[in-house]
Amino acid sequence: MNLLKPNNIFIILSTCLIIFYVESTVLANLASFDTNYFKVKPESFYFNYWELDDNHNLFMKEYGLMQRISLSYLYNSNILYKVEGRFAYGQISYEGSTSYGHPVNLSNVCDYMFEIRELIGIQLLINSDLAISTFSGLGYRNLNDELGQASYLGYKRESNYLYLPLIIQTCVNINNKALINNEFEYDFFLLGIQNSYLSDFNPNYNDVTNIQNQGFGLTNNISFSVPLNNLILSTELFLGIGTLKNLIYHI
Repeated sequence: MNLLKPNNIFIILSTCLIIFYVESTVLANLASFDTNYFKVKPESFYFNYWELDDNHNLFMKEYGLMQRISLSYLYNSNILYKVEGRFAYGQISYEGSTSYGHPVNLSNVCDYMFEIRELIGIQLLINSDLAISTFSGLGYRNLNDELGQASYLGYKRESNYLYLPLIIQTCVNINNKALINNEFEYDFFLLGIQNSYLSDFNPNYNDVTNIQNQGFGLTNNISFSVPLNNLILSTELFLGIGTLKNLIYHI
């Protein structure tokens, strides 16, 4: 694995899988836009991660299928208050090189991700069938990469991201029988701290902390929901892209 430091990081998180999930009993009236709700969503998504060096050449990449459980709660009292939490896990593939340029290809690398955020928003009812909501708040994401467990050449990497989400949500009621919801999100990157535990690879190496100070993320979710007794059955398609740049290194 290359222990030299890249000065640019480029990340793409993309999902193109359809997710089916069940929401709780809070939406008894599908036509109501102002009801409090609690959602539980099992999800599957494809994860891609690239790091580029100073010359914009590929430094390393990871990719693979991950599973995620998402929880969210919305309380509507004139002002919308929303709390969301997510946990993802997967065994992915790694492609990189040693400090001498020898290629390193690993499989079944354990990655897990934890995310929590708090949002405040407002809702504008255009008519009985259309509502537009905006949200903003603060989010925290933690990503752990267990390369050290997959190979003696590896070491654990932990990434921590603090970001400001800006969300526009459009919800359309179709004859009181279904809801179509589109949610566009821009994540303004505030701060990133990446810890590389190089001592896992060689006890003589110092662990490295990288400070990331630029980046952004874009996500779009489209969901279709229909009532099923006291539950809501939904399917969702989503896509996310993000970048991080300009690392300042501290050893």
